Amino acid sequence: MIAYAFYRKLGYSDVLEYSSVYKVLKKRGKAKSSLEVISGKLDFDKILKIFSEFSKGKTGFVVRDVAYMKMIKKAESLTARQFIVSDYGYVIFRKEKTGVWIRELVALNSKETERLISYVEETAKDLVYDRAVLDEQLLRVYASRGYTVQRRSHGVLMVKPLTTSVSFTETYGDNFYLSGLDTF
Repeated sequence: MIAYAFYRKLGYSDVLEYSSVYKVLKKRGKAKSSLEVISGKLDFDKILKIFSEFSKGKTGFVVRDVAYMKMIKKAESLTARQFIVSDYGYVIFRKEKTGVWIRELVALNSKETERLISYVEETAKDLVYDRAVLDEQLLRVYASRGYTVQRRSHGVLMVKPLTTSVSFTETYGDNFYLSGLDTF
């Protein structure tokens, strides 16, 4: 909080809150997944095509290409099994000691969002969490599935205009977009 107050005094203002969600799952028996999962070779081009469609008309700090996706995979020691890709969305996740962390979930419609979350929940033992939910539609789907939503849990993006004649919102509009993979 000291750094936050310091930046506020310097004239910075909040632009984007990093909401997070989590859900403690009820214990259940070993049920076979009823979800059809795309398997085989990891297709970064397909992920990038879905992401491009999803982010069409949005501006922000998101940069995606095959080299970037390969770097994320290597830097975070992700395996192909942690990339679930369908025709209308994808989810990147990791199993950790504390549960399953959804690294990024992008879907072109709510139905696909539901389907991908269901898959992740079936792979988890007790907890699913997403530390940086920056898409309102995804946040609504999580809430409808019983996830606890924390609006200001992991940070806030702050800006200070370089000039007094134009604001961040006037420059970027209401379609500013940032994803969890892009934060550091």
